[in-house]
Amino acid sequence: MEQNSDFSGWAKVELMGRNVLVGYVTTKYFGQAALLQVDVPGIEAHEETLEAPEYVDGTWCPEGSVVMRPEIPSQSPMVNPASIYRLTACTEEVAKRELNERRPRAIAVVKLPDGYRKSLDRPADYPTDEEIELAQVGDDDEENS
Repeated sequence: MEQNSDFSGWAKVELMGRNVLVGYVTTKYFGQAALLQVDVPGIEAHEETLEAPEYVDGTWCPEGSVVMRPEIPSQSPMVNPASIYRLTACTEEVAKRELNERRPRAIAVVKLPDGYRKSLDRPADYPTDEEIELAQVGDDDEENS
């Protein structure tokens, strides 16, 4: 005699083919067939201040830069349990953190931190190209003697 057990809760669902869904999972029955519905919450487009540096549209953005994140629409795919490699139950807080980490890269730089462009200039005590070249020539002369 078969026993059916239902699952209901937040989880990370890893599917064959390296697909990953994170959301609220419920068991749905269609006659004898059981499927898992994964309700993945959407995220509206929003501005975000970077906590770590990253490239955005070809620009290196340091920590503190403000970037625009794209909208992620919600979805509710139905999954055949046979295609599941691993299902990891978790809290809503952990699931939403995982969703945030898996989000697409930013699409636009809104604002770089004050003074960022200045930081790309050479420091005042940094040698000029000529001084570097002269130092290299001097090193070569010492090696040849």
